[in-house]
Amino acid sequence: MKIVRLMAMLLGVVWLVGCSTPAQKIKNIELGMAPGEVLEQMGEPYTIRAANIYEDGKVSEIWEYVAPPFTFNPRTFLVIFQDGKLTQWGVESDLMGSSGGLNR
Repeated sequence: MKIVRLMAMLLGVVWLVGCSTPAQKIKNIELGMAPGEVLEQMGEPYTIRAANIYEDGKVSEIWEYVAPPFTFNPRTFLVIFQDGKLTQWGVESDLMGSSGGLNR
């Protein structure tokens, strides 16, 4: 009986973690959103991977969202802002070119 109860608890934890993954939340964001709107939908990023102010004054930021531990099919998502607007998002491997730089 204890094993059944333990298995039920573990399944519940896995289900809850699965519902809060970046893969689930990213479905709620749209191109053109401001960083604050993305924060409301996705929560805090794992890290801000890069930020840059170019010579022409344009600003870019790359936020990184990683799946929690023990997630089935964990994926890392990048969320990219240009001048305060969401311009790209997706799985890291889809956004990176063969040279390791962002596809533009």
